Amino acid sequence: MEKRTVVAKCLLTLNGVPNVIEEIEAPLPVFISIDPSYKSNFTTVSQRIAFEKYQKEAYKRAKNYKQYLKVFNIDELGVDKTLVGLAGSPTIVYQVERIPKGKATRQAEVLDGSNPEHIRKAVAKMKEALSAMVIK
Repeated sequence: MEKRTVVAKCLLTLNGVPNVIEEIEAPLPVFISIDPSYKSNFTTVSQRIAFEKYQKEAYKRAKNYKQYLKVFNIDELGVDKTLVGLAGSPTIVYQVERIPKGKATRQAEVLDGSNPEHIRKAVAKMKEALSAMVIK
């Protein structure tokens, strides 16, 4: 039997510069999904034109997916129903627990800006906070 594989290439952006192409190869059957937050980045006109062409083709294929994809159900595959789908998923969430909030440690104090003693107090607090900071 002929071995068939799918090769997927992904352009990775490091420090805002797209410069790494990640290539993944997997034997068929394989499921490929795309992050919904992904935004295409085209730097040339030819890339934009190709995108428009392939996007139209993808919409057409999505409408008529049964012409391009063979859809199997549990009975056709002859598998245990408890091992597939949501029931067979190893990522089922059994319980969600509330995370208790930590106690607030901040304190607020109202100071009068026209009172010189209050201004001295505020400046002293700022100096104290700044002296604890490491500035490089």
